[in-house]
Amino acid sequence: MNRKFLYYLISLILLSVISTIYPHINFIISRVNYPLDIVFVDLRNNYLLTIKNRDYLNILENKIVESTKSYSIKTKETNISLSLTPGIYINEDERYIYIKSSKNVRKNSICFSKENIISGFVEENLRGEIVVQKLGWGKREFFGRYDGYDILIKETGNGNLIIHIPEGIKLFENGKNYKILISYKNWLQSKVYIKGTAYIKSNTSYFFKNDIPQADIFLFSELEVE
Repeated sequence: MNRKFLYYLISLILLSVISTIYPHINFIISRVNYPLDIVFVDLRNNYLLTIKNRDYLNILENKIVESTKSYSIKTKETNISLSLTPGIYINEDERYIYIKSSKNVRKNSICFSKENIISGFVEENLRGEIVVQKLGWGKREFFGRYDGYDILIKETGNGNLIIHIPEGIKLFENGKNYKILISYKNWLQSKVYIKGTAYIKSNTSYFFKNDIPQADIFLFSELEVE
């Protein structure tokens, strides 16, 4: 059986060579030569695809290496080693970002870009595919700090935020873009922010249309918002 297949393969190769040398008879043997053409075309396409994507894959690999950070926390009782887990952006829809990572990430962990802008919180981890709920689509509450004042930030559940400020002060101008520090005690040696446009809602609250960062690589913090 193997010998017959080998003879057939050699015959197809010879026919392919002959059709190249004598193109005027190519129409006669084109039907016989068709299976070999399919094989060669498939091999060529796979080769070109590998060459085309090689540089891009190398860039992603370098980004992951650069993005991987680890920190050590020293206490009187013990030393704790924590790390920021990187992941590769796959896709997104209105509410969620889908990210691929080789490591497990806990639910509710924070997800942010290399520029330290929050994109959302981990909803679930399905065999290395991490589902991140975009900031504003949940019902979480957390504190931030701007211009020396502590402010309360609440998700609206429809993709935006409500910011509550102390009475008697004015922090934001209507329709301007701001970057607000989120209580850095929740992260390790890293200040993390939310970014977006503020609109006046009342004397003590603002509607905040947040900007979700676009990136190839995202980071996950093992510490959660308190």
